Amino acid sequence: MKTNPILSTTVAALLALTTVPAISQATNYNSNTTISGTVTDTSVAINSNAIVEVVAGGTWNASGNFYINNNSSSNSTVLVNGGILNYAGGGGDGFQVGWYYGGNFNISAGEANFSSVLRMYNGDINISGGTLNLLSNNLQVGEYGDSLFNSVSISGGTANIRGIQYDGGGGASGQYNVALSGTGTLSIGSYGIDAGSGKPGSLNFSGGTLNLGNVGAIRRSFGTNGIFDIVDNLFIGGVPQPAGVWGGVGSGAANETSLIQNGDTLTVLSTVPEPSAMLLSGSSLIGLLALRRRRE
Repeated sequence: MKTNPILSTTVAALLALTTVPAISQATNYNSNTTISGTVTDTSVAINSNAIVEVVAGGTWNASGNFYINNNSSSNSTVLVNGGILNYAGGGGDGFQVGWYYGGNFNISAGEANFSSVLRMYNGDINISGGTLNLLSNNLQVGEYGDSLFNSVSISGGTANIRGIQYDGGGGASGQYNVALSGTGTLSIGSYGIDAGSGKPGSLNFSGGTLNLGNVGAIRRSFGTNGIFDIVDNLFIGGVPQPAGVWGGVGSGAANETSLIQNGDTLTVLSTVPEPSAMLLSGSSLIGLLALRRRRE
């Protein structure tokens, strides 16, 4: 039986288009790497100042020990930039940003989903867009505490976190800061924000949206009064709260809540209207426009 060469060529081309992207088992990244397909790694080590970027169309499925720097005096980076990072946990150490040398975990677009704890040893997490989902576990900061500095910055996008937990040993110089600004949203769940066991650092809130659950409390102090104790919007349990000064129960603030337990006050700049209020306002506007048209 003769075959049609044109048909055969067309079928081959279609098969090539539907081929599943190659799955990589490489675990060591020592040079810049872009993930644009589907990659599955059972353990990861990123060193030598390498940047591993997950772009649109890329999905990185990882499990086991995941080290952003673990054996060299470099400053390596994981960048989620339009793609998806899924971390399933496992291994003795889990997902670690930095070691003794520093590391960066950045999200500018796309999403990073964790079903296990996210640990910071000596590094930075920067969220300028996209979404971090850490709903069933904590962000642990300050591990091994000796002279280490951990910084979390949320200037855009959304961080959904069960809680921020100080879990460090070591010397008194171990510290951590959490910054919320711009259009960033920080949603804190049932654990809340740890006081930090007396270690230096603070919550540097200068804008953005803070969404607290009904249980987890803020126990770490805010930064400089009037500068780093400000948010644009406050939600509690998903419900928008009024603008004004907020403090703990018995603080004397205009608005008191048991969810602020750091002895400080928080200034909320604006009130987000309830959806029902927005709907009512819109209905009233439509009614006024209809009445005006009748009179005309």
